[in-house]
Amino acid sequence: STRTILHVPIQAEVEGHPDILLTLTTPPGTPPLDHLIVHPSVQSADAQTASSPVSPSETNLSNRKIRFSAPLEAFALCRYQSSATTSLPIRGFYQMKGERNVRLLIQLKLNEAVKNSFDYCAVHMSFYHRGPIEKVDCISPTSANVVVSQDRRVVIWNIGQRFPVKSLEVSLQANVHFPSSDPPSSAQ
Repeated sequence: STRTILHVPIQAEVEGHPDILLTLTTPPGTPPLDHLIVHPSVQSADAQTASSPVSPSETNLSNRKIRFSAPLEAFALCRYQSSATTSLPIRGFYQMKGERNVRLLIQLKLNEAVKNSFDYCAVHMSFYHRGPIEKVDCISPTSANVVVSQDRRVVIWNIGQRFPVKSLEVSLQANVHFPSSDPPSSAQ
């Protein structure tokens, strides 16, 4: 069996700070959402949260309810796992070579059983341990664009709303440049 880890990104554009209730629902016949870990803005979640795990057999996890008050910036509302006995919705491969000038290769293939239509699809590659990203040279993205996050620690590959129809595959080759870690030399 396969375990898939997913997250729910939120950018709420609402006036004031109203409470928002979100229901995450899995389609019939698919594995339930388990091991739900929520953002600090969450006021309440159903029976299973990071602090009170409940086995999937003890509760109905096909509908998960989360009440929260959204911060002004984009954030990850929750992370969860799904125990899948079927194949993954998107298969991926990535390779990184180098320390300060990293050659990055990402290849993704959409499962043929998954509907090829999204609100958006993006890949976030975090580099928190290497210092701020100086620049990214894209060699060959097959779709959409690549940007660097405001904090200069994440490469964001915006794939768009669909994969290419014939191949259902996308790839990105890029060079990610980081500052030198050599200490500045002192003049004597």
